[in-house]
Amino acid sequence: MRRVSYADGAENFVGDALLASGMARLVPPLPTHRPECTTGTGGPGSTSYAEPVQPGTDGTELSDYDLIGSRRDRTGLFALEKIEDFDLLYLPPPGKGVDTGPAAILAAEQYCRERRAMLVVDPRAEWTTPAQAARGVRELGYASPNMVGYYPRMRERGTDDIARPAGAALAGLLCKLDRTSGPWSDLDQRGLGLQRHLVPAVEIDDTDTELLQRAGLNVIGAGDAGRSRMRGGVTMGRGSETHRRFTQLPVQRLCLRIVSAIAAATRWAVFEPGSPDLGRRVRGQVHTYLDCLADLDAFANDTFIVECDAAARGVTILLVFQPVACDQPVSLTLHQTTAGCRVGSAAFAPPLT
Repeated sequence: MRRVSYADGAENFVGDALLASGMARLVPPLPTHRPECTTGTGGPGSTSYAEPVQPGTDGTELSDYDLIGSRRDRTGLFALEKIEDFDLLYLPPPGKGVDTGPAAILAAEQYCRERRAMLVVDPRAEWTTPAQAARGVRELGYASPNMVGYYPRMRERGTDDIARPAGAALAGLLCKLDRTSGPWSDLDQRGLGLQRHLVPAVEIDDTDTELLQRAGLNVIGAGDAGRSRMRGGVTMGRGSETHRRFTQLPVQRLCLRIVSAIAAATRWAVFEPGSPDLGRRVRGQVHTYLDCLADLDAFANDTFIVECDAAARGVTILLVFQPVACDQPVSLTLHQTTAGCRVGSAAFAPPLT
């Protein structure tokens, strides 16, 4: 900040200039003279570190309600309203040694469901055994196909340091997977491991792995070249027949990607007069998109179904396809209206042949 004065009452007083800043404020004691040039021990022209007169602070630790924020003011989670499209969300712990609270997690899950995104969830610090983790997931009510969790936390190799969450690293690996193979692929593959200096804080055997995966938690275990990898590929959408097919992470992520892409690309159709020709145009657009996904091996076979009905009140699109990671076809119905795109399952979808 240039051409300001330390003198209280001056027209260019630095305290007044900082009133417009959202990052800094001037607090007593005020300086009594111009700052001296900081010189080091190397003689004139060298620099050194100057100790602060008083310690700084970045404020109090965040709460669940800070993370959730306000939809009206677009703060917290709702700052993402400014982003047209996103498919992955991670809420880091709000402070050192503090877990992200259940209220923030459940609000984030609801928002991800609304925006067709996945939420990466950290294991809580008190889950020191697989049994505690499986029980804790049930007690917290985490049961959504839009949530992906893991266990255990990680620590620095060769140390007894506190176990730390690795949700940010997991989110980064999912982004790398999207670039290299596509969201329909399995995350447990070479080249998608954590950094070598990170090791699981708890060793998991085969029995505990089955227990955790039934609870909807993926397991981080040893991989090639000393790089830990995520095993399992499951979501937290357990215990519901409606969500049964979407307990597999690649299947859920592929379906979310398809729905989001089609909802955005066919938005124009709701502002056109309903007619058979409009239905054929939309069907052709969607068919071309699914053809591209089939060419990328996102489906178990090249067979899929697209039907479209364009009426005065909106456009209805029926999709039937079999993701490569799924043992049976998935059927979805998209209802595109001026109020938005609503997605449901198709009760009487035609079979794939």
